[in-house]
Amino acid sequence: MPIRGQLYFTIYTHVLIIDIKEFIPACMNYEKIFLEARQQDALIVACHPHHMSDMSRDTLFLWNNRGKYAKYIDAWEIANRDDVFNVISLEKYPYIANSDFHKARHIYSWKTLLNCEKNIDSIKKCIRHNKGVAITLFRN
Repeated sequence: MPIRGQLYFTIYTHVLIIDIKEFIPACMNYEKIFLEARQQDALIVACHPHHMSDMSRDTLFLWNNRGKYAKYIDAWEIANRDDVFNVISLEKYPYIANSDFHKARHIYSWKTLLNCEKNIDSIKKCIRHNKGVAITLFRN
């Protein structure tokens, strides 16, 4: 079931917006992007809060500013490839897992299982309410 979405990417964070109806320009600030996504009833997923030794590659911007942005975010990426970011669950935020698929081997990673009907409204509701959501580590 194909679902339209957009990835907003900077060196400090990335955000996946799922089920957009109309294009949202990336030149706007995050708050305007999130408000536009909300008007379209799109699902907003924030990236994993990953600290790296090279500060220019951290994806901590949204996490470090969650006091301002968490109210817009429907789910946070709790697992990515081999890593699990337990700070997401400690805050009790809705979550999903993702492979951050860049290479063929990345298919073997964390995945999200949703116990809901296979339609976009049910999927968004399941993720937003974090009921019927499970993560699993898929290995070959």
